[in-house]
Amino acid sequence: MISAFISFFFIIQLICAQDIYFPDEKLQPSRCNTSIKVSIKCPPNMTLEPDGDGNSCECIAGYLYYAPLDSCFKPYMKGPCMSGHYLTLPYNGTVAECRENPCDDGSVIFNGTCNALLKPGLPCSEGQALVINEENFVIECQQIKTVVYQIIVAPIKGCMPGSRKIARGQCRRIL
Repeated sequence: MISAFISFFFIIQLICAQDIYFPDEKLQPSRCNTSIKVSIKCPPNMTLEPDGDGNSCECIAGYLYYAPLDSCFKPYMKGPCMSGHYLTLPYNGTVAECRENPCDDGSVIFNGTCNALLKPGLPCSEGQALVINEENFVIECQQIKTVVYQIIVAPIKGCMPGSRKIARGQCRRIL
């Protein structure tokens, strides 16, 4: 009886053994096949994006990737930097770094003086405010306008300067 039980156990194991298959193999119907979902939870200030190898976490728009902490932070803010410094993307650079901050946290240097971000008026023209361009992280004056939220946002092709992928050398050129 025990040998019959052991034989039955091994037969069941053989039937349920193939849980993984390769794309060139045909999946044989089986009672034991189960689907496995792998869920990736991204850290704060990151979002899940598809890439060539599946999915990976990337900084949300307007944030810079800081490799030593594997996290994303607002530019021109203290973030991960020591006191008196802020996170910035060097001119024509691709990797964020901490630099000395000549202004208070939340203010940036523009035309030689410290100015608050998102505040209408000087040093910008009427109807403009000082903002950080989310594409190149350059400080500039932009027209103040109503924000329109999109329901569907198409992914940006390539890697943005200051992104996690560019810091890890995982970017591919757009053809």
